[in-house]
Amino acid sequence: MMENVLFVTRSDGRPTGDAFVQFSDEEQGQRALSKHRQTIGNRYIELFRSTSAEVQQVRYYSGVTVGVR
Repeated sequence: MMENVLFVTRSDGRPTGDAFVQFSDEEQGQRALSKHRQTIGNRYIELFRSTSAEVQQVRYYSGVTVGVR
């Protein structure tokens, strides 16, 4: 299950198309990563593991909109 979703935005508020998702456990994260380079609906997706430090860096240098599903 997803615990947190961060949508990355440009300084003008437009979305970059990037997001960070925090999962409730490792198994859920691995299941999501298995969708790497697949299509969801009409969208091709790429998924990457990231660290808390990477998330903080993006939050510092760009706008981040916090969304919850």
